[in-house]
Amino acid sequence: MEPEQEFHYVKINKELLEEGNQNNLKQRMGFFLIFILALNFIFDSSIFFIPQMAVVLSGPASIISWILLTFIAIYVAMCFAEIISMIPTSGGIYEISKRTYGSFISFLTGWITWMGGNFALFAAVTAGLEVLIISQTTLSYIAKMFIGIGTVLLFSYLALKSKDIDSKIIAYSTILILVVFGVMVFSTYIDVGALLSEHTIKSTIDITNYHPFFKQDGFFSNFGLILGTIFIIATTFFGLEAVSFLSGEVKNPKEVMPKVIIYPMIIVAVVMLVFVVASIGVIDTETYSTSTFFFKDIMETSFGGYGTLIIAFVVILSGILYFTEGFAWLLSGPRLIYAIAKDDLFPSSFRVIDQRYDAPVKAIKFQAIFLSIGIIFNYLIYIFTDEDPFYIFHEQLVFTSLTLIIILLITVPILRKKLPDMERPYTVPFGNILPYLIAVFFFIVIICWIIFDNGFRALLIQMITISIGIPIYMFLLFFFDPEVFIKFKKTFAYFGMLYEFIFFRKDVKEAILDKSGDLEGKRVLMFGCGFGSITSHIAEKVGHEGKLFITDISHKTAKIVHKKAQKKGHHHVSVLHDEHHANRVHPAVPEVDTIISIGLLHHIQDLEKILKEMYIRLPEGGRIVFKDEVDILKILPNGGWAADPDKIIRTLKKEGFIVQKHIKKGFLLNHLIIYAMKSKDDVPFL
Repeated sequence: MEPEQEFHYVKINKELLEEGNQNNLKQRMGFFLIFILALNFIFDSSIFFIPQMAVVLSGPASIISWILLTFIAIYVAMCFAEIISMIPTSGGIYEISKRTYGSFISFLTGWITWMGGNFALFAAVTAGLEVLIISQTTLSYIAKMFIGIGTVLLFSYLALKSKDIDSKIIAYSTILILVVFGVMVFSTYIDVGALLSEHTIKSTIDITNYHPFFKQDGFFSNFGLILGTIFIIATTFFGLEAVSFLSGEVKNPKEVMPKVIIYPMIIVAVVMLVFVVASIGVIDTETYSTSTFFFKDIMETSFGGYGTLIIAFVVILSGILYFTEGFAWLLSGPRLIYAIAKDDLFPSSFRVIDQRYDAPVKAIKFQAIFLSIGIIFNYLIYIFTDEDPFYIFHEQLVFTSLTLIIILLITVPILRKKLPDMERPYTVPFGNILPYLIAVFFFIVIICWIIFDNGFRALLIQMITISIGIPIYMFLLFFFDPEVFIKFKKTFAYFGMLYEFIFFRKDVKEAILDKSGDLEGKRVLMFGCGFGSITSHIAEKVGHEGKLFITDISHKTAKIVHKKAQKKGHHHVSVLHDEHHANRVHPAVPEVDTIISIGLLHHIQDLEKILKEMYIRLPEGGRIVFKDEVDILKILPNGGWAADPDKIIRTLKKEGFIVQKHIKKGFLLNHLIIYAMKSKDDVPFL
């Protein structure tokens, strides 16, 4: 046998190197389009309900909360501007978190961001449809559910087709929001009825509506309510994270993105403050708190009998804007999935950009399915409980968003120390200390909200949401990272044998042996043996006149298989541990007649190189059988080469094999079996 060659493992995906720019999103957005989209993400339909929720909690004193949050929101935007200008990619805040905290925290950041976007969509769909369809019967809820799912699929289709159709629709809805809101702001300051009938300019604001200003008598009680109100209204200024995921598609992003993040935030924060201060003075606190549509009462006070049609139009439009607002997430969400998949923390099929549409098609489809399931769950809550899912999802949206803001604020001073020489097209003032202070402030806000507004249920749901992400992260690492897979096989080798005993069915083993041909007296290579449950069967088929070579990436599995072979008297079996299994056929492996590979398609890094090395070891007519589990739990997408069996087939054919593919279906997973025969002639595989 040849001596083992020096080889240093480098984690790299050759498929990505070959495809080059095919997996990069094109920079297609100009300043105006991304500016309008940023306004949409920040200045959303929350204007129709957030001010009322604030007044319910702390009365007119909620104005203090708005003033504080206005200044904080603008500074937070400036912090975002610095870090996005440094790393303007489709990964957005996920990519920034990865540079700052590493793999685990960045995955959780991406996971929390993605869940927060989904919560926003669920809340928007719920609020919008409740305005547009007032009926609360079971039949009406079912109808709303189908309308919600249908709209998700429609917007997903537009995002799939790309060509900026989805972006333009969102941009038009933003302009519509600005027009409607302009009418509302005007009506809070000017008595339109008096202007039209008496031709005089009067204000609709009544100073007495600001009294009593504080809802409680004690200072600390009012202070706690004000901080709790900040928690409630903070959603008005969210959206920066969604904007960040589009930065990889913006022309000249390092110059454009800081402006796109800061200017819209200033506009939204100032205009909202102006509106809230005046609106509280137009109608009394009790009416403001209990009204079905508080903005309708404000406009009726201003317009009198002159604005009946306008007011009706605004109410209907508010429902439409509620409903469509969350669908902007269908544009940003898949970009986040795409970025995580590029780091092998999500199935690799989600990182592929379809060249026909210039979009991550599989990521878009996956999100559409997930959101459709979520909407079904949303209306099941309506039908079978007394809970209003809107408030559940809104609380979770605020929780996730504030968590993200805290994480991202801290990245500013950390990256300044960690990457001091990296180019910063924009630099936020006081960036070494003030982000820490604001992060602490938001943490106190969360605590006050939990205490003063009974937020323990929301906290529990949030902890469960984050906790779900941890095993998903571990599963994905196991599934797509060979190093983690090795450690798993080392630690749980005996458990793995039990797993194969349950799921590696007899008919699957028989199919592998059948397609391997007559093995008696042959030289066979097992290139990866799973957890070893089939090795004895193959050893017996080969017989003592033949030779079975087994190579595997796990040292412990290799030892177990070797011990089992010795115990059964299979002295014709040789077992070799190869820590570089994902990139080669071990140089000590001689020429063989047949190659069988179990459970490696998820982890092979350089399939083309491995197939070349297999080809030179096989005679004409020699066979290869690949077997791997796919469609785990029937919902998880496949990773590695198993994500694209057709590409495996094309690669095999390119290397001089004729190929067949077969899938054996199971209860919780399916078995992908690929048969290949070395042949100079393109003949049918029998």
